[in-house]
Amino acid sequence: GLQFRDVQTYEAQLRDELTYRSATTKVILGFDGTARTDDIAYGGLLAPTNVRELAPADLDAVVGADRVRRDVWRTTAALYLEGNLTPLDDVLLTPGIRAETYLLDGEAHFSLEPRFAGSWQVTHGDYATLLKVAAGSFSRPPDEDELAEAVAQGFTLPPQQALDIQGGFDQEVGLARFSTTLFSVWRSELTTKAPNFPVPPRFGERAVYAGASGQSYGLEMILRSGAPGKFFAWITYSLIRNERTDAPSPYGVPYAYVSPFDTTHLLGIVGQTYLPWGFRVGARYRIATGMPIDDVAGGTFDADLGRFEPAFAPKGTTRFPPFSALDVRVDWETTLSWFVLDCYGDFVNVNTALFGRPVEGLFYNFDFSSSQPHFGLPLIPAIGAKASF
Repeated sequence: GLQFRDVQTYEAQLRDELTYRSATTKVILGFDGTARTDDIAYGGLLAPTNVRELAPADLDAVVGADRVRRDVWRTTAALYLEGNLTPLDDVLLTPGIRAETYLLDGEAHFSLEPRFAGSWQVTHGDYATLLKVAAGSFSRPPDEDELAEAVAQGFTLPPQQALDIQGGFDQEVGLARFSTTLFSVWRSELTTKAPNFPVPPRFGERAVYAGASGQSYGLEMILRSGAPGKFFAWITYSLIRNERTDAPSPYGVPYAYVSPFDTTHLLGIVGQTYLPWGFRVGARYRIATGMPIDDVAGGTFDADLGRFEPAFAPKGTTRFPPFSALDVRVDWETTLSWFVLDCYGDFVNVNTALFGRPVEGLFYNFDFSSSQPHFGLPLIPAIGAKASF
């Protein structure tokens, strides 16, 4: 596969806003634009795209001998209008619209994106309740390596689109605040990349196709509590489903599957407490459903290439084991005559010392008949000091 990839990026950004305020209204008229160029270099066995032959023996082990360069540039310019309106006490409405123009390596695209957010402070005090809703249309340019490979093959990719709808509420109970959000996001014009991107599967085929789609939906919750100078604690939980459907292509799959970064359940606990003599102790614990694996069902021998090629199982059918991580931090802070000194110890992945490292990948043998797990990072201790003047 690829032995290295280098990207040199130059980017300029410009943003300006004109704001009008009154007692009940704020209106913002703004412009932002970007100009960006990327110089991408690939090297290694598969670097010469569209060439299907065995690479010559590299006796000096110089992986940069086979190199392909790609250059691509992107320009965006947008006008946006947004207003904060308070038609009633405790009601805040934020309508907006954005007109976005893309110039992707010379090809122009236009996107008109309406957006809206609203909130209603139902009650106040120690048991305050806030209701909130939002919806909007969004877009973004394709990634630089995807666009560069498309341009090299004689076509361009359109901007990716998303429609986001969400709603929820915040509830305060004394020192605690509970927030929850239900959401759904529909995406279109996503890209589907070849398994060995940027190398296409066969001569004459593309390495990337436009037209993929996806949807994410779920529930996010967070419970926060704290007292200044004493403690703080957060508990978060997410129940999310991320699905994707590939674009029509020789290597795309014609069904919706769980996307590679889907984590159905994600629980996080963060807390810190203040101790006597200037000490603070904090910890963070995370546990999540293992991400999906593009599982390999076996291998077939490709006589043209002289090597085995993987045969993949249906996407989204296998997952890694659940992931968990415990991090601990201890601080000691003292105030001296002309600065504040903070000495700390960070201990990342404490749980791996007791239960072993999590599995984050698989290594296959030459014919894909067996595999070995690729483990995550072990316990990482770090000790340091910080002076604040």
